[in-house]
Parts: sequence; C-alpha cells; structure tokens
Amino acid sequence: MVSKTIIFNYRYGIDIYFATEVMRKAREFESKIEIEYDGKKIKNKSPLMLSGFGIKMGSEITIYADGSDEEEALETVSNLLGVEEEVYKQEIINRKNWEKNWKRIEQEEMEKDRNKSPEEIERELKEIVEEAASNKDNLTIGKRIMCSRRNTQPGIGINIGGYIIHPFDLMAGPDFDIKTSIERIWDVMVYRIDKKFRINNSMWTIVPAIKKRIKDIIEEDVKKNNLEEKLAESMIPYVYFNVPGSIMSQVTRKLGNAYIVSLKNTLKYEDSGKIIVPTYKEFLTEFDKNFEMPRIEWWW
Repeated sequence: MVSKTIIFNYRYGIDIYFATEVMRKAREFESKIEIEYDGKKIKNKSPLMLSGFGIKMGSEITIYADGSDEEEALETVSNLLGVEEEVYKQEIINRKNWEKNWKRIEQEEMEKDRNKSPEEIERELKEIVEEAASNKDNLTIGKRIMCSRRNTQPGIGINIGGYIIHPFDLMAGPDFDIKTSIERIWDVMVYRIDKKFRINNSMWTIVPAIKKRIKDIIEEDVKKNNLEEKLAESMIPYVYFNVPGSIMSQVTRKLGNAYIVSLKNTLKYEDSGKIIVPTYKEFLTEFDKNFEMPRIEWWW
C-alpha cells in the first residue's frame, strides 16, 4: 500500500460533477483506492460520498492505494484532488500577488475611462453587450418527477404503466436551474458595465430577477398547455426544457442594454467624483421600465 497527503486547492469545493470525474478516473485502476478527510474514509469510489464530505480549500486529504497499479493510481487521483503543501503555499503567494496587481490594473483602467469622451464610453458599452450576446448557449432548465414502482412504494398517485406518479410532484411546478455558463456570461457582462460607470462593487445583481422572469413565463406555458398531464403520460422521470441559444442571445442583449440605460438614469456623480447610488428598489423600478422579456419558445 502507498499513500500521499495533499492539500485540496480548489476554491469552490467539490460538487457532484467534480466528484464523479475523480471517481471515474479512480475506477480505471484495479487498485483499491481510499480517500481520507477529517477522520472519515471513502472506500467504495463513491462520488456522492466524496461530494458530501464538504472538503474546503486548504484542507488536508490523504489518498491510499493498494494493488498492482497502486503507484499510478495514487499519482492520478492525487493530482486531481490537490497539490503538496509547499506547492500550495506558493500558489497562495502567487494568488495574492495576482490580486494585488489586478486591483492596480483595474484602478488604472477606471482612471483611463474617466478621461474618455461619452461617445467612446458608449461605444465600449455596446461592444461589451454584443460580445456577451454573441454567445449561443442554450438555456437548460429541468424538472424531476418522482416515479416509483407500484409494488415497492404504494401510495396515492396516478397509476400509469405500473408506476405511481405522485400528484404533489406534478403540482409543485417545474424546478428550474439556469445553465451555469449563461449565469457566468451575464455576471461578467454586468461586472464589465459597472467598471465603465466607475462602480467598484455591483449593488445590482439582476440575474435572479431575470431567472424568475423566465421561470414565470415557462410556468405559465406549462399551465396553459396542460403539460402536467403530458409529462405524466410520457413516463419520463427527468424532463428538460430548452430555450435555444438564439433566444438567449436576445435576452442577453436586452438585459445589457436595459442595465446600461437604467444606470444612466439612476446614478449621480458629485463634483468630487463620489458616486451616489440609488436604492435597490429604485434601480429595479427603473430597470423594469427598460427591460422587455422576449417571447420564448420551449421544447423538451
């Protein structure tokens, strides 16, 4: 048996997707692989257990491998999960230096923008929006319907083909989850727009409002078209709706332009350069005047 202690170096922890990839690699080896964290061990190469550990950045993890290909297995899994302590310390130093330099560069860019003409700023704002809108990713949202075999989990529900479709799952409405890449595109766009207006910290995260708007529109379609019944008839336990990338491009463009107009109408600048920001409610009221949700078509 061989073992190695490493430092977990991923800022955002281990979600189920990351854990699945690690365990997929682990299963390529014949050796028995165990992962130990905080006195607990995973012995069955389970992604669910790994993601459930709640491992935080900077934590120690010990990897054990025992078998004919133990050396290669240990190296592969260790490289996926972290680095040695000395390497981690250097990464922290490098990250701090990068953050320090980034803040300096960002401040310099804001000073340059301060001296640009309104026409130049306007052109650059349009470029930011168009760059974000050029992304053609679909919006993927999903609903999970709980299905159970009649003979293993009897209960009140719609009996279709030997399955029980529980009515509370259908009545709960779709469970929406906006694709991460779309969220990231919107976040970056808003962040870049804020910098052009010399705002250091965005007070207006409008992504949740847009997500709710999309959710409401699709839920309305679900009710109007009696989709609950269609979903039950389809016997598909996992149902995904998709909005085409071309529509999401329109949403992004309208979102960005409305955000810019709303900032122009609500931000105030004192002679000293200090920015007077509106309240969150005031800004959203202005934003709603300028944003119109495009009509979307969905398919599943």
